[in-house]
Amino acid sequence: MILQALTEYYERKSADPDSQIAPEGFEWKELPFLIVLDSEGNFLRFEDTREGEGKKKKAKSFLVPQGEKKAAGVKANLLWDGPEYVLGANPRSRDDISERHTAFKDRMNLTFRTHVDELHIKSVLDFLDSNPLSQIENKCSDSVEWEEIKSSNANLSFRIEGMGVFPELVYDLITNSDLLIGTVIFRKTPTPVQKSPKIRQKSKHRPTTGQAQSPKTQRNHPTAPTGCQDRE
Repeated sequence: MILQALTEYYERKSADPDSQIAPEGFEWKELPFLIVLDSEGNFLRFEDTREGEGKKKKAKSFLVPQGEKKAAGVKANLLWDGPEYVLGANPRSRDDISERHTAFKDRMNLTFRTHVDELHIKSVLDFLDSNPLSQIENKCSDSVEWEEIKSSNANLSFRIEGMGVFPELVYDLITNSDLLIGTVIFRKTPTPVQKSPKIRQKSKHRPTTGQAQSPKTQRNHPTAPTGCQDRE
């Protein structure tokens, strides 16, 4: 009875959009930068999610599929990863960079193979199939953001201009279907406690009543100016 009660409590909390508990198979992950794309999959700019100054800068956390354990070999995360996997960038002169980028693309294509006509999914898949590294280097080769991403191997995901952050856009699709994600299958629960939570920023402090920002508001918050910031 105690185990059943604890399980039910976890299910209620993970379905609560105001809870900081990640649902099974997901985790809260700091993503310092988002790759902003237009609806046709063209690179627009990087969005820096960090707040603060200097060494105290802290990236926003987003709810994403749980990352792979990468002690050895090539293992791509779903929806997010470092620039080596997501873009095929090779700042560390690795011999397996092509395999890493291919693994990320293959996992994305496999996961969304039956949803390729949905605009937000098509935008990301088209970007990944259109030499993303060249797109970025042609537009932002000397930008501050790009240099930081390469030097820190920063985790990245996507934002579709005018739509939202990609992990948020596909959250319901992943959790309410039989999509195969790595070795984990997320299936729709027959009797959900309440509407699936929306992706939101993780905060160290729970906001007081009246201060919480709705997921819709967060999805549409103003983004950085178009283009990349050049180094001085």
